[in-house]
Amino acid sequence: IILTSALKCREDLDEFFHLHEHLTTIPDPWTSSTKVRNALVRQYEVTTEAIGRTASVEQRALFLQQLAVLTDLLLTSYWGELEFLEFHGPEYEERHVAVFNTFVECRPRFIDPFVKHNDTAMAFALAEKYKHFQLLIQMCEDMDAPAQLDTYVRQFEPDGFAQELFQWYLDHGKAAKLLKSPRSRDAALGEFLKTHPELSWLHDIRTDNYAQAAMTLRDLAKNETALFQKRKTLLSLWKMALACADESNPEDSEDVWQFMWFMQVQELLVSDAKYAPLVAGFGNNGVNLETDYLEPLRLIDAFIGQYNPIPDAIDLALAMETYARSMPSRSDEENTSLLLDICVRSILKNDWSAVINASKQSPTDAELLQILNATAFFSLASLFDSQELLYSMNITLPDIVLLANDSRLGILRGNTELIRLLQTTAGMTSRSM
Repeated sequence: IILTSALKCREDLDEFFHLHEHLTTIPDPWTSSTKVRNALVRQYEVTTEAIGRTASVEQRALFLQQLAVLTDLLLTSYWGELEFLEFHGPEYEERHVAVFNTFVECRPRFIDPFVKHNDTAMAFALAEKYKHFQLLIQMCEDMDAPAQLDTYVRQFEPDGFAQELFQWYLDHGKAAKLLKSPRSRDAALGEFLKTHPELSWLHDIRTDNYAQAAMTLRDLAKNETALFQKRKTLLSLWKMALACADESNPEDSEDVWQFMWFMQVQELLVSDAKYAPLVAGFGNNGVNLETDYLEPLRLIDAFIGQYNPIPDAIDLALAMETYARSMPSRSDEENTSLLLDICVRSILKNDWSAVINASKQSPTDAELLQILNATAFFSLASLFDSQELLYSMNITLPDIVLLANDSRLGILRGNTELIRLLQTTAGMTSRSM
């Protein structure tokens, strides 16, 4: 009573003498001083303890009234201090941030106990006055009061109540309720969900914005590089959203098909019994081909890497098609390097020392062809003419001399007979470089 009377007296004197009209600055409120604030906090604590001890309904009501006054004084002191600091501009920015953060921390500390003491009317009043949105949302949810929430969304629109409500739903595992928000909140929800793409596409579908949903699903699918099934699901949803969109770019449909193709190739690895050793090899290295997504580079490695020591023509064809379809995701330099790598690895799949020795035995052309035909490089070189995709994209074999001088070939590096045999093999295609 003394404190409130003192404040009332100061306000009356200010109004009577028009003191504020002669000030060139906003005074730092006396209630914001450390001693006064500490005294108010201590009195708040004493009053709270008294509420817990009393059994009298009347006494309890008086204590709650006193607690409300103390809460009002304390929180108003922070508001007054913030107003003072805002008036004085950037030089007080650091202090303003500190005081505001303290106010945000103290607000639930002083207001929330009214809910515990079943004084919801005062809790609502104080939470509304000091914009304690978290408590307003919690109480409305507990009381199943959607109409009251709608009122707050409109009343506190400039203060971002809707955004805080949406965040509260997410923090409390109520994403479904978030997405079922009243249609009047569609615009605000759409803005909020811009930073939550994993949910925004659902909102876009609800609002018939299929084109935007497709774009979001496309990005989600491209960024999902860990889980195979999740990526596949996102791709399927992207495809369906495109089908529902009023206008869609044909290139988008082509993109979906390309991404789905990679998924189908990985599914082939898992489903075809001939790749069981390969799947087991990856598994021993901690990669589960049924659940883990393989990026194109790793798909290529699956077909021509260590877990597939004797790749057949189909394996090499799939490796090269994977290479070709994934080219747009890499630079020209990276593509050149990767193609060279694929070719070198195909050479290393066979014992070319034995091939060279056999070629020195003066075989007939037919016999030499039979010897070369048994090598992985022969199968690979044949693809550059026979595989339509490689032909249409003008993908050709690397320079044979450059290929034969790769350091990974070891003692065969630069071997003139190896170069001759590789050139003979490459000669089967007129499109080799």
